[in-house]
Amino acid sequence: MKLKQLLNTIDNIKKFVIFLLLIVIFISVQSQNVGIGGTAFLPLERLHIEGNEYLNGNLYVKTNYGSGSLIGTVHHGTSGLLGQTTTANLFGMEGFWLEGSSDGEGAGIFMNGNSIYMWSPGDADIFRIYDEDDFPAINTPKFVINGTGYVGINKSVPTQWLDVVGNVQFSGALMPNGLSGNSGQVLKSNGAGVAPSWAGAVTSQDIYSVESTAGITLNSGWQIITGESITINGLTAGDRCIIQYSGNALMNTVSYANVDVAAFVNGAMISIGGYVRLSLDYDVAWISWQNFSSIARYTIPANGDYTFDVRAMRASGSGTITVGGNSTQAAEGVLVIYVLKN
Repeated sequence: MKLKQLLNTIDNIKKFVIFLLLIVIFISVQSQNVGIGGTAFLPLERLHIEGNEYLNGNLYVKTNYGSGSLIGTVHHGTSGLLGQTTTANLFGMEGFWLEGSSDGEGAGIFMNGNSIYMWSPGDADIFRIYDEDDFPAINTPKFVINGTGYVGINKSVPTQWLDVVGNVQFSGALMPNGLSGNSGQVLKSNGAGVAPSWAGAVTSQDIYSVESTAGITLNSGWQIITGESITINGLTAGDRCIIQYSGNALMNTVSYANVDVAAFVNGAMISIGGYVRLSLDYDVAWISWQNFSSIARYTIPANGDYTFDVRAMRASGSGTITVGGNSTQAAEGVLVIYVLKN
């Protein structure tokens, strides 16, 4: 029995020696290229593996490149192997590291099931992303983060936290200091290095105007001048309205009288500005025609729809007095409202 085991052992040793000789011959014939895992294939490099590989350790890539060495590593662990990542501890997380370096400082990527970290070399080195079509000329990168943290899109040397060359399209809100502003507001610059702020503005959409369409004969009560009424829908609390109007009053009989004209909102006289009193005297002074104009200010107290109009009355005296007219008459009046959005 022992003799049989000894013979089997000798036989196995012979087979192993033959296997080693075959490997040596294979390596020699294939110019020292080694092939593993395939049958009847020609190894193309020093080590050519067909099939899956399992590596329990670190993989290093190093070659002389100019005056320095280009080193690459692939490994799993809690810290890197190149540059300052050797002392990095990403919150104690283990993961896959892919690193490269040419001057002692590394760049790479770390990833695991929870996070992905990417970094460029330190100092003034820059993290760049290119399109394949940018090579070999190395045109302007599509995306850049420099050593300061400035981000450039379609710009090689960004000078602000976000520096874009080209048009910018977005579907959300601009939010300086976390504020999106109110509808109709515009961004106002507060100077260099300071976030802009939202401010009210008057645009063409915020200007409303009408003209009188016929004259009215005044009496001792307030009357809306025909045509001089505007309803503005959807005003917001805090919106400021500037009401401007002008017109003409004509006395048609030999008499005298005082005429009051005022701006109203939702049936109530506006308290800040907008009130005019004029005198007509077709009896002694021969002043039968008077122009009038005024400006009022009104701050919207609550969200809603508001109607503005101009009204006139004969405050005292007698006689026939006409205010307003149509577009063919000199007595035509105008009402204009400017809305400064809050």
